[in-house]
Amino acid sequence: SFVPTAGELFAVCEGNGKIPISAFSQAKKVLKNRCNGSKRKVEHIAKRVTTVIANADGMLELRSGDESHGEYDIVILAAPLQQCRISFFLQSHVDTAILLPMPLNGMVDSDGIDADEHPLFPRSLPSSATRTYTQTITTVISNGRLQHKYFNITESQIPQSIYFTEELKRKEKIHSISQLTADGIFKMLSSEKLSRDILEAFFGSDCK
Repeated sequence: SFVPTAGELFAVCEGNGKIPISAFSQAKKVLKNRCNGSKRKVEHIAKRVTTVIANADGMLELRSGDESHGEYDIVILAAPLQQCRISFFLQSHVDTAILLPMPLNGMVDSDGIDADEHPLFPRSLPSSATRTYTQTITTVISNGRLQHKYFNITESQIPQSIYFTEELKRKEKIHSISQLTADGIFKMLSSEKLSRDILEAFFGSDCK
């Protein structure tokens, strides 16, 4: 896709870590405004969850290795399923020590679905939850001057954007180069972090 090669770049000031912090802050305000006097609380547990286990009562236990972080009615996974590195299990009704793979796309919502009408086997997960992700690194260069000889073209032939073929992507590890401003600011998309030597080969030794 060429969508990332054009337009503005967006980022969260001071890093994406501010997003969950803001979410907890807003949740606390909502709880205080709507449930004043309630003993319930919003708690931030700074742990990497590795396992989610559903018991026979429908409660979901969160674990980090062998450490348990309690049981919850609902768990929201705010990350791509195929990259979360979390294992999902069901406790066996026969022996709770036996853990079975959780059918993530075949759970019964008792409030909205008649269990008797639920399909016997869980449906397959959508492609969005199983497709492979490709790492793309964005590098912004300032004070750059595109080295036209590297591309075997004249200076007058330099385009505003360069898109690499599949063969060159594998060879150079670069997807595209786009000129953002006339004063030497460029944006590069690549599958790996680019070395200083590569940047100088493309934009000259004065690039930053």
